[in-house]
Amino acid sequence: MKFYLTKWSTSVIPYFLNGGEITSFTGLTESWSEIILNTATARYGQNLNSTQQNGLTYEERMTLTFPHADSNKWADLTSVLRDRYIIVFKDANENWYCMGYRYGTKVLSYTLEENEYSIVFQSPLGTNLLTALNSTYAIANII
Repeated sequence: MKFYLTKWSTSVIPYFLNGGEITSFTGLTESWSEIILNTATARYGQNLNSTQQNGLTYEERMTLTFPHADSNKWADLTSVLRDRYIIVFKDANENWYCMGYRYGTKVLSYTLEENEYSIVFQSPLGTNLLTALNSTYAIANII
């Protein structure tokens, strides 16, 4: 899996194709950073939450888990704890996806358990659909 992030801001504007795929971004304040996941695992999920104030809302989560032996990677990732990010990732089927482009993705938790580090990124989701990213844009502008 390939995993990239950049700082989110209210000035970021995504552009979409008719099918809902993001074709580009404007207003990015920083370049994309790659997080190499050689010894890590990544898990993406969506949750449906119900509250009296907001009714039904969706959220998406990305969980990265690193072996304790890869503590250098953990040290690199702890620098992202305070900001909001846009996360782009490529799955095992060579599809590109994006999370956090509307409101930013924040770190929900980070832990060390059973000799593994875990960091969980969370973002509100406008719909229950994972947002696809145009692969040509990803290759030309993110990698």
